[in-house]
Amino acid sequence: MLTKTKCAIKSNRSKLIQVKKNTSSTLITYLFTDETPYTFDFCMCNPPFYSSLQELYESRSPARPPPKNGFTGSPHELITEGGELKFCRKLLKESKEQKDKIRIFTTMVGHKYNLAELIQDLKADKIIYTHTEFCQGRVTRWGLAWTFQDYNIHELVPSRDKLRKKTLPLTYLLPELPNCVYNVETAVTKIKNMLIDLNMMYKVIEKRGNNICLDVIAKTNTWSNQRRKKRMMKRIEAENVKKIKHDTADKVDAEQHVNDAVDASSSLISNGSSISPIPETNDHTQNITETEHVIHAILKVIKKENDVLLQMELVDGTAGKEGLHQIIQYIKNNWK
Repeated sequence: MLTKTKCAIKSNRSKLIQVKKNTSSTLITYLFTDETPYTFDFCMCNPPFYSSLQELYESRSPARPPPKNGFTGSPHELITEGGELKFCRKLLKESKEQKDKIRIFTTMVGHKYNLAELIQDLKADKIIYTHTEFCQGRVTRWGLAWTFQDYNIHELVPSRDKLRKKTLPLTYLLPELPNCVYNVETAVTKIKNMLIDLNMMYKVIEKRGNNICLDVIAKTNTWSNQRRKKRMMKRIEAENVKKIKHDTADKVDAEQHVNDAVDASSSLISNGSSISPIPETNDHTQNITETEHVIHAILKVIKKENDVLLQMELVDGTAGKEGLHQIIQYIKNNWK
């Protein structure tokens, strides 16, 4: 009797579910092409996070601990042209066209910097929105919801204002340089060279108009105490020069000792004796694998009117926001 009841409930629910194949290039508009009378309470989206296989495999920093589980999605589920930012922007564009057919639009966001871009788009169009954070183990994702109806969705899921305040970017006005074109491309080229000098990893994640965005990771602190490091290098160079002079002075004596040793060994060999070679020793250095990075940040170079600005926003890292201040100070000191 219980089994029959379960089957009956399952059968009734199946009548409420309709699966429709999408043969168009739209995300949700295809549902309403036949002028369906239905309206929906909400839509839920888990977008493909990556724009290519290379981005998929490079998305995880080598400094982070390995994931506890592998990818379970197939390539067509994880990869889309333009990545999740373009995908979600397409959903936002179609939501404006179907704003009366769906009450609340929601999507997951896999990259924090994309969440900031989508929020800016919603603000620009004065659309009511809210967002939250999902954190499970080592994985963090973000949820974004918006509506065109007269709903106060902030009461449902309040936005994490404190989190936004913590991630406000640090901004520095890049001065003009003599004999250089004052634009974003020139500034980014110079900044990339500085990052290479600091042994920092970077990847261009967005290039749009006068905005260029880089994902930056530092595995060690290479920017602090630069003056002290330069003084140490000069002292080491001076000591090396003294050592070379000292070695040159001793070279004559060493050659004389070698000649005497050769003569003595020849005499021993002629008498039937032998000399045992000195055993070689191998100096093995231990590879140190870091379990976490010092800085993971989003670096942007943007042009506003006639100014070129550098912005850095902390994602995570042991150095914290103070580390960002130090990196920007390093860029200031070497911007010449």
